[in-house]
Amino acid sequence: AVPPEEIRPWTPKVDASFAHELRTRTAEPWTSGPLAEEARLTLAAHIEPIQRWTERYLGLAETARARRDAWVPTHGEPHNDNQVVTVDGGVQLVDWESLALAPPERDYADLPASAHELLHADPAMLELFTLDWRLSEVAEYARWFAAAHIGTEDDHTALEGLYEELTGEAR
Repeated sequence: AVPPEEIRPWTPKVDASFAHELRTRTAEPWTSGPLAEEARLTLAAHIEPIQRWTERYLGLAETARARRDAWVPTHGEPHNDNQVVTVDGGVQLVDWESLALAPPERDYADLPASAHELLHADPAMLELFTLDWRLSEVAEYARWFAAAHIGTEDDHTALEGLYEELTGEAR
């Protein structure tokens, strides 16, 4: 079916200047809260990988745009927290604020590799949306810790999230 015209198209969440801007923002100490400096130092230590990830991401985004005729409506976050089991309708997806027209792999990234094979997922597009998540999370965590915070449990959870996005493992 032809998707409704009202569905916004997916667009990259960061641009080519992301790593440069992050390098500039992390050049001076952050005093916005008790975890700010640790976050800043962690980000600053990972500028080179962030630059590589951004370059790869934007290249893959160009590949995706070249195939726009194959884009479909996607949820964006179809994980179990956005699924509700109803008596009549079975499993229903909820929380559709991230609905976008995109390559179908946008909704496949969290599925196991065996499902990727069954769905004939394009590995490059899976990589695109893995990087889409990672870079958008890094950008959000950078904003979080550059802003005022007081060291709440959420702040500590966010710092763990930042570390995991940058290194692939917990602190």
